[in-house]
Amino acid sequence: MVIFWHADHFLYLAEQRGGEKPADPPDSQPLPGHPESSWWHEGETIHGVLKLEDLWIELRTDLSLQDVQRISDTLRPYEQLR
Repeated sequence: MVIFWHADHFLYLAEQRGGEKPADPPDSQPLPGHPESSWWHEGETIHGVLKLEDLWIELRTDLSLQDVQRISDTLRPYEQLR
């Protein structure tokens, strides 16, 4: 899923059920509060990978790291939202 805000910012989310953690660069760091996660910069884009139960969530955005943290903190499995 890709979301654009007035063509100024974007957020890309993808999920993968199970398997190995998607590759991340050696200089990536964990997101606070998400031990099975990592984030890193590529130019103006923040990339993130985090584990949510049996899903790997990949995130890319040009939002701030604070926004990435807030988004990560609110993600829930679909079954919990019904």
